[in-house]
Amino acid sequence: MHEIASVVLAIFLLVAGVVHGVAPARVQSLVPEWWPAKRATVYLSGLAELVLGVGLLVASTRATAGLLAAVLFVAYAGVHADDARHARTATTRFGSPLGVTGRVLANLGYAAWAGYVAVGG
Repeated sequence: MHEIASVVLAIFLLVAGVVHGVAPARVQSLVPEWWPAKRATVYLSGLAELVLGVGLLVASTRATAGLLAAVLFVAYAGVHADDARHARTATTRFGSPLGVTGRVLANLGYAAWAGYVAVGG
């Protein structure tokens, strides 16, 4: 089960990393308005996801990649939580209070998944 969780998480991160590169405007819409260098942040976080995805596929780096992925997902949860300041005036479901809550919880779930991979199941 641990091997499957590792490979599926790796694929998830690799796909997400590619999306950061091919559709940066879509991802950039998730970056807080006050954050500097938004486009560079999108590309760097996408690169991090690609590196972590590859790291999860290599047995000798899997635990470290899992731990770092968990940290990245917790950071993403914080970024999504920042949207709560604007949720009441949101014009989309994604930005609504329910949407923000869902994005935060999803990233915390991803962090738990990565933590499971990091500790070896």
